[in-house]
Amino acid sequence: VSEGDSSWTVFLETQHPECPDTSPPPFDKETDVLLFLKMYDPKAKRISYCGHVYAPISTKINQLIPLMCERAGYPPNTRLAIYEEVKPNMTEKIQDQSLQLDKALDELMDGDILVFQRDDPDNSHFDLPTAKDYFRDLYYRVEVTFCDKANPSDPGFVLTLSQKMNYFS
Repeated sequence: VSEGDSSWTVFLETQHPECPDTSPPPFDKETDVLLFLKMYDPKAKRISYCGHVYAPISTKINQLIPLMCERAGYPPNTRLAIYEEVKPNMTEKIQDQSLQLDKALDELMDGDILVFQRDDPDNSHFDLPTAKDYFRDLYYRVEVTFCDKANPSDPGFVLTLSQKMNYFS
């Protein structure tokens, strides 16, 4: 914790109340991987955290789809587009969902993030139709405060703009 920051964010893994197990699931650091799941909703332009999953490295991407659908509240047979969130402004679509995790993801490691969304042709009607578009927009988003510098008591107002905008946007 830095000098000026006294707050901590702690993530705690808890067992689902209806789960009969009293211990965490087994995890072998040599053969398993911890993945975080996020769902993108292009209509709402929003990312939602959908938990995490421990999976064998040999798991195929398409084997995770039923779990993703369950976490998102989608019907089990919903078609999904799945992306790997590599780093800010670098989200890559996984083209072949039949590949194993170690083949489909760039440098597979614990903590990798999979972002998924409904694979729906109607998504093209939205401003940010894909998770990749959303993260690109988020990367270039900046809050700008406008105020009268000649008036010290002017609270001004804040606009969220894109660094890709020009004066005519």
